[in-house]
Amino acid sequence: MIGLEVRASQLQGRGVFATRAFAESETIERCPVICVPATERPSVDQTALYDFYFNWPDGAAAIALGYGSRTTTPRRTTLAI
Repeated sequence: MIGLEVRASQLQGRGVFATRAFAESETIERCPVICVPATERPSVDQTALYDFYFNWPDGAAAIALGYGSRTTTPRRTTLAI
């Protein structure tokens, strides 16, 4: 993808970094997600996936694939749907 690269990160091992400025609200990537219903989210919290899901509408969670899976703070982010 133009404008992004995966490289070593001092924070979490590897990460996705911008190689150019992005405009506000610009789409960086569209990637598939695995949706986890709100009723199953507590179970995911007890697994290694806890640090990799994003908040999703109605209390659900989403595990992003693609570059979206490389973020370091997914639960603090709500993806645009």
